[in-house]
Amino acid sequence: MAVLGPAVGQTWLCTLLGVEESERINMADDRIVLEGGEAIALWKQGEDAWNAWIDENAEADVSFKGVDFSQHAEQYGPVSFDGYHFPRGAVSFRGAKFGDNDLSFVASKFAKGYLDLGAASFERTRVNFMSAVFEECDVLVINPIFNRARFTFDFARFGGRFVFVSPLPLSPKGQRTRDEEAYSIKKLSFRFCQFQGVVLIEGRFDCIPDLRSTITQGHIDLQNLTVEPIHRLFVRGWGRIGDPHPVNDAVPALRRLKELAEANRHHEAALRFFGGECQAQRWTRYRMAASLLDWAYDLLCDYGQSVARPVIGLFVSIALFVVVYAALASPELGKDIDVLGEAVSASLANTLPFIPSSRTVRTDAFDLLYGTNPGLWIDILSLTQGAIGFVFLFLIGLGLRNRFRM
Repeated sequence: MAVLGPAVGQTWLCTLLGVEESERINMADDRIVLEGGEAIALWKQGEDAWNAWIDENAEADVSFKGVDFSQHAEQYGPVSFDGYHFPRGAVSFRGAKFGDNDLSFVASKFAKGYLDLGAASFERTRVNFMSAVFEECDVLVINPIFNRARFTFDFARFGGRFVFVSPLPLSPKGQRTRDEEAYSIKKLSFRFCQFQGVVLIEGRFDCIPDLRSTITQGHIDLQNLTVEPIHRLFVRGWGRIGDPHPVNDAVPALRRLKELAEANRHHEAALRFFGGECQAQRWTRYRMAASLLDWAYDLLCDYGQSVARPVIGLFVSIALFVVVYAALASPELGKDIDVLGEAVSASLANTLPFIPSSRTVRTDAFDLLYGTNPGLWIDILSLTQGAIGFVFLFLIGLGLRNRFRM
């Protein structure tokens, strides 16, 4: 996912809302617009004065675009819009800066239109939309700048579309540089929310979006949502729990994401969340034996998401047993035969026992390498390789099934 620049982001915003750029500008020319110093002055007067103005101007746009609220917060404290009502139209905080001050919209009410928080800067900000009501209002949080910010939308009601796009591009390994670590979000909670429209949450997060106990009526798109590896965020070593995701919250939150992904037929996303759910329980809820099995499942095939890993493991196991079989060959019998070639035949036949000719190939190879009585250790090695080969073949089949699942 490429990071959207300001111009591109604005065009994409209009496309998302189904409004042409020219139409949007023309519409704005004919509307009342509360912006700049007037908007800040009215906000400072408090909830009653603000709502009285909104009652008189129900059709209007409100713009705090580019406002540095951190300067005002030094005098007025946390940036609070608690209980504020917003008119039918565009409400923009695009590019606004909040510093490390809290931003609160508790029990605020947004009429038809959209709320734009794109490119806003949140420095350790706690953003609270608890119990806010968005009647037919689209909420757009596109490419903001996070620095350990925390977002809470608990008990909010969304009548329009909701879009939350991380500013960071996706990475196959889910790793971040030191500079990228600053652009992080530590909490994204939607508990007990109601969504009537489409929901899109996209990007790479180092927190687990919490959608437990939500009611959804529209499509939930989590296809491009990636949570930082749980073993980095949650489990720090053997049995020691890290701070970001207590196990009692991480597991049900990931399970809910998996449920939503499955309901919307996003199979790849559901597998990612399933893997995270298992990782979150490793060394904590799981006992030692179960944790070791889970660790092996993760390592060998990434919880059924990887085909390459078991394929590589299968070929490595074949090569290792070729070396072992060749090293244990009888010196006397080895003088007259191609030891390496027979070891390859034996190793392949043990790995692919379901092929009809494999039994004959294996028997002939062992007879040439070790005589008619190979011995107990060769039998144990043969059985061990068969079991290992079966595991890798099963994991390859599992990965292919998940890859091409319809």
